[in-house]
Amino acid sequence: MVTTAIVEAAGTFTQATKTPFAMWLDALRSGDYRQGTGLLRCKDQFCCLGVSCDIAVEQGVIPEPERDGNTYFYGDGSEECFLPPEVFAWLGLDTSDPLVGADGARQFVTHLNDAAGLTFPEIADLLEATFPHLMTATPAVTPTPTV
Repeated sequence: MVTTAIVEAAGTFTQATKTPFAMWLDALRSGDYRQGTGLLRCKDQFCCLGVSCDIAVEQGVIPEPERDGNTYFYGDGSEECFLPPEVFAWLGLDTSDPLVGADGARQFVTHLNDAAGLTFPEIADLLEATFPHLMTATPAVTPTPTV
């Protein structure tokens, strides 16, 4: 987990952390990624799952992707369309293509990204509504050493 703040209070340090899942949703909402379809990443375009792979690379969870022309392959170099196991486990998910609630039904995020035409922020909202427990981590509390 990535440390986002350290606060000193009443003789203890409380470390607030951001979960990998929350980092992913922040990135989807940031406007920093150009949305694409069909592949995790093609040139400079990402699907919603590809954004999480990019963050996983930045965080050292998986190695840099292999590249074949304009297509990027993540994890062990075999994943071009779905989350590698290392990434979905890191995010707290149990599948390579999560189902989220949309229009009264549950749909795969790849479908929402590729076929339904939802934007990254819309997909992030659905992910957050479906998996609210993945948004927060229990803060670590470290007592102040006594001298």
